[in-house]
Amino acid sequence: MEYDTLPSAVGSHLKLDEVFEVLELYRKHGPETVKERVLRDNIFDYNTTNARNRVLTSVRRSFLSFNSKVRKRSFLETISALDEKAKREVLFYRLCRRSYTSYRITLKVFVPAYNDGIEFLKKEKVIEFLKRKKETTKSVEKWTESTINTVGSKYLTTMKKFGYLSGRQKKKINYFSPELESVTYAIYELLDRDKTPKKIINSDRLKLFMLQKRDILNYLERIGSTGYIKFGRAGDLYEIHPMARFEELHNAIK
Repeated sequence: MEYDTLPSAVGSHLKLDEVFEVLELYRKHGPETVKERVLRDNIFDYNTTNARNRVLTSVRRSFLSFNSKVRKRSFLETISALDEKAKREVLFYRLCRRSYTSYRITLKVFVPAYNDGIEFLKKEKVIEFLKRKKETTKSVEKWTESTINTVGSKYLTTMKKFGYLSGRQKKKINYFSPELESVTYAIYELLDRDKTPKKIINSDRLKLFMLQKRDILNYLERIGSTGYIKFGRAGDLYEIHPMARFEELHNAIK
């Protein structure tokens, strides 16, 4: 996996309410209608064609590049079915699928700070992480100091947009409990990738919801009790089975 500059695009060009509207247009009508509505009809009231194109391109790059039509359809349908908080959580999970930079900074900088109960996330911590990657990672070694600073700054802006941080100068970490439905989506997505129960329980992907192993087991129990999955446990042996097809998950969680 290669590091990317997608945090800069999300942090600079996207508003989440506009992202959700574009995704809903994709779900209902497809790409041609999306182009017409965003570029020709200017539904977001941007002054220039370049600004409208940036929104469209950023949404596609950040959230809509899939190697499976089933996964794409399930993502769009699930996002549409969820309430606002769960939408944001699934959207962030998807961003971290598309952006290796967002994924690794979250996993290696944000999650440890969150788990340690730290009050503020310092930009310097993100910059330090990226500078270490510049020394050891081919996809980052050509990044200038300006690029590193921009990506670091826009990562914090992105996290603020998703509600994980708040504040202007000092970025305060917002502590929360993820929605059952958003974690359910992630579990279905991991099952669709043929992950075993043990790999799901130990998955770094579920840490994107700020869950530790004991939390994940608790969520699996709760999700099982809703009927979204079948979850069983006997010692160190686990059973996780979906109770719906991935592309029909949205019908179950409405």
